[in-house]
Amino acid sequence: MKRFFRICLLALALLSAPAAQAQTKDFLQWFQTIKHRIERYSADDVEGAETMQFPAELLHTLTPESRRHDNNNLLGRVQVIYQMKFSLDKTTQKSLYDSVKRWATYARPKIYESRMAISGETTIDVLEATRRRPKDPAEFLVFISGRGKGVVYDIVGYITLSDITSMLAPELQRTEIDSPLQP
Repeated sequence: MKRFFRICLLALALLSAPAAQAQTKDFLQWFQTIKHRIERYSADDVEGAETMQFPAELLHTLTPESRRHDNNNLLGRVQVIYQMKFSLDKTTQKSLYDSVKRWATYARPKIYESRMAISGETTIDVLEATRRRPKDPAEFLVFISGRGKGVVYDIVGYITLSDITSMLAPELQRTEIDSPLQP
């Protein structure tokens, strides 16, 4: 019985290793830090702020049944989406949003490279993780701010910048910044 248990643990570790490498450790530390700060601050300071994780299993359930086995299905190629939402009208939350953005933009050694920036009523910055092996999934860090709200998405998967821009296109036409998973 112990042998079976050890084999199962080893198999689970081997299967989860690529997913663990897909995400930069630096971002995961920031995500956990922001999550803990939101939990620690008073309710007034963090009202409206939240952190969420959308694993591949959840994303696959959102895919229509007819497209679940389609390799070109975007949600099928995404491994995980991390989301941090902030109300930029509140000083504490604006500070948290700005600190993540400064870290991603100015970290040394450089972890992310800017791939796209759009300024206007809604500001969008897309950065791509530079440290990855060719067969590893890509990682994109997306900052969106406007109308007193800010959101940070970290999207990991077998995706391209073109996939990210196709996900963002509807976002540019919205009046509210919400989760990419909401219609």
